[in-house]
Amino acid sequence: MLKTIAFIDLDGTLWRNGAVPESALRAIRIAQENGHLVLANTGRPRCGIRELAGVGVNGTCCAVGADIELGGDVLMRETLDVSFAQRVKGILDSMPGCNYLVEGGKQCFYRLSPERIRKYKETWGENPYFLTEEVSEMDEADWEDVYKFIVSGPGPTADELRAVLPPELVVSDLGHMREMSPAEHTKATAMEVVRKHVQAATGERWRTLAIGDSENDLTMLRGADVSACMGDGAEVARQAADFVTGTVEDDGLWRAFEHFGLV
Repeated sequence: MLKTIAFIDLDGTLWRNGAVPESALRAIRIAQENGHLVLANTGRPRCGIRELAGVGVNGTCCAVGADIELGGDVLMRETLDVSFAQRVKGILDSMPGCNYLVEGGKQCFYRLSPERIRKYKETWGENPYFLTEEVSEMDEADWEDVYKFIVSGPGPTADELRAVLPPELVVSDLGHMREMSPAEHTKATAMEVVRKHVQAATGERWRTLAIGDSENDLTMLRGADVSACMGDGAEVARQAADFVTGTVEDDGLWRAFEHFGLV
């Protein structure tokens, strides 16, 4: 049997608001017992994946492929150039009504209106991932740890952002937010970094499986050997996938693993 490395998006795929179904936990455990590997592949920075602690994945691909760990080993950790990140900040500051987060591996910083802060607290409580310190409080070490930016809520559209931001950044429209990450790193490049590492270490060929639900999952859905989209995923993600599974609550991860023979 060809062994598989499964790459799973988090929000809307593994969990809903941090709640992981028992069937998903069981799918991951049995897949690992069958000799497969399971990694999270997320846009979230490392500081935003605390809920993964009890899930038991083999590794993590964070910040849209720029921060990768497998079995405790760091395979990649590439932050934005400080002057480039500060240039992006200046552009966002100049755009009327632009609420945004600067996402670092250790901490996130925000420039949000009081209304956006209120909405975040209603949704997440005092979640340190979202509401830590203001962008104005960032020091040199904080700027050296920046991976990407998020524009939150109403404000500049994805097309408006693309028109003014440097071409080195890719803007993904996630509906309630717009994600801006380096074009050189994607969820697909993260998969290949991991696959090459695992194949070199084992001397075996491994298949890749990607499971996601949104626009920022497209690169891995299209780049994997086989792929699945969650049942309530974006239409573009559904069209890009080989298989459409159930929702998070409808045992979507289990059904996808079952479909592709991991469990």
